[in-house]
Amino acid sequence: MPKLEFFFDCSSPWTYLAFHRLGPLAADAGVDITWRPILVGGVFNEINGSVYEQRANPVRPKQRLRDATDELIARGGFGSPTIFVDRDDMYLGNDRLPLVREALLRPGA
Repeated sequence: MPKLEFFFDCSSPWTYLAFHRLGPLAADAGVDITWRPILVGGVFNEINGSVYEQRANPVRPKQRLRDATDELIARGGFGSPTIFVDRDDMYLGNDRLPLVREALLRPGA
């Protein structure tokens, strides 16, 4: 059975759109969702570090969120929502859900 991971930041409007579509998609494909909250600002800080270096008093994120954010970056993610099928098949954005559905339903998945 394919594995479906959903890296998301609740502040992202694109996450909101994907959130409401992902449950039915997973149910149709017969798979569970691994929910992975991240700090998309942390992703942006890592990718565009110079933009955010000027912050005088950065807020320290909770370690669990930071760990998931670091993992997403290490796996090549660069935004929210990011969805993985079978660990390495990455999709970015609510508009990619039809491709996620196809990946979950393809033979041998």
